[in-house]
Amino acid sequence: MELEIIIMTDEQILELGFKALVDKLGPVGMVRFIHQFRAGTGDYTKERQQWVGMSDVETLAKQIQQDGKDAECAANKLKTIVT
Repeated sequence: MELEIIIMTDEQILELGFKALVDKLGPVGMVRFIHQFRAGTGDYTKERQQWVGMSDVETLAKQIQQDGKDAECAANKLKTIVT
């Protein structure tokens, strides 16, 4: 099965998202769902550095190669840094 990549603008994503919510939850359910999201508190960047550490991509890549048992954990750390 071949994966098709569709490139959409932010506006298109928003429109399709709202449509999906209305289709599945109805207009009132969509509004209730959206109202559940609130601005968080704290300093995400500072907290993220505590979780991930200050490792760079090269260091994490070496760590993955050196220890096969911890490769999955290190790959998750790498994904967090890259994204």
